[in-house]
Amino acid sequence: MGEVVRVMPDLKSQEEGTSKKMMSNMTKGKIAEKIAIQMFKKAGFKVKKAGYENTFTDLADKNNLLKGPAGQLIRHHPDLIVIDKQNNAYFVEVKFRKYGVIDQKDLFNYPETQVILFTKDSIHCQNLKDIHKHGKKFLSLRSLKPFSDIPQSLIDKYTKKVKRTLGDENFFGQLIEEFSQKIVGKTFRQPLTEGKIKFTYVEDYMSDGYYYENTGEKETISSVSGINISSSTNNEWSDYKIQILKEYYRSGMSVNDISRNIHRSRKSLVLQLVKEGLVDIRNVSLLIKGGKLKTKRYPKNRSTTRNFQVRGKKTLSRGHGRGGKGNVKGQKKRNSSKNRRSTSERKRTKKN
Repeated sequence: MGEVVRVMPDLKSQEEGTSKKMMSNMTKGKIAEKIAIQMFKKAGFKVKKAGYENTFTDLADKNNLLKGPAGQLIRHHPDLIVIDKQNNAYFVEVKFRKYGVIDQKDLFNYPETQVILFTKDSIHCQNLKDIHKHGKKFLSLRSLKPFSDIPQSLIDKYTKKVKRTLGDENFFGQLIEEFSQKIVGKTFRQPLTEGKIKFTYVEDYMSDGYYYENTGEKETISSVSGINISSSTNNEWSDYKIQILKEYYRSGMSVNDISRNIHRSRKSLVLQLVKEGLVDIRNVSLLIKGGKLKTKRYPKNRSTTRNFQVRGKKTLSRGHGRGGKGNVKGQKKRNSSKNRRSTSERKRTKKN
């Protein structure tokens, strides 16, 4: 019988590989910061490095990190201060993720700060407050101030530079591509890497006792009691679609009818209703099955709403001042009494 040899993993080489990867990410992060500075200056902005290691050099001690709330703000100070032509100042944090996926915990919620995310072939942006408070995703660079003032041609130029320095392309390959486009007379459009956030919480939901998570493929809202709802994130909701959804729901339309009209799954639209604060998470299972809520969808107007007793239960009817409709029986009684009065009046007039 041959001796069994157990090969133990080389922990030292694994640690070295991990540290090299971290060093590589840090190096590429610095390259992304340099590209951002060059692009802003070329667009006519003033740029000042403002990172922890640049602004507070005497405090930047990795072996003795600052503590407390103020220490957190100092250590996570944004990388850049960018000033536009109108002298408006902006904090800008620069991040790099080759494949566009970044953990929310890596985005410190520094006040009044925009974050730029570089991938191997694209540039994205978003406001840190909107990420943490509202769960918003990354947008194209020209979607927010001050980036909206940067010409698209300049962004395209620096996107090519990103592809060379942070991605898999080279200068010679890009020249061949440009030459081929001129011959064919068409621009070759390739899908760019999206900027995605791995959410672990969103303040809007946490404050109401809800837990929100977005893994990039699906988003989930759950409550402390264990009720949850999930939906795919493949098809994003536009502002227009959200407005239509709100109007349909407030009109009293059923979830099934809304689903057919806006071509969305019931799960997707119910989750969006929860996000918009129109539906309590305790009612999601009923709505997903196609049921209707018994609660009113319109706010009560005290001046025009009346209360009626129907079979011992107090129900609200949507009235319109004195002519408002109550329950059917009550309305019929009032109408019949009016008719009796009018008949007696006609008889008196005939006698006279």
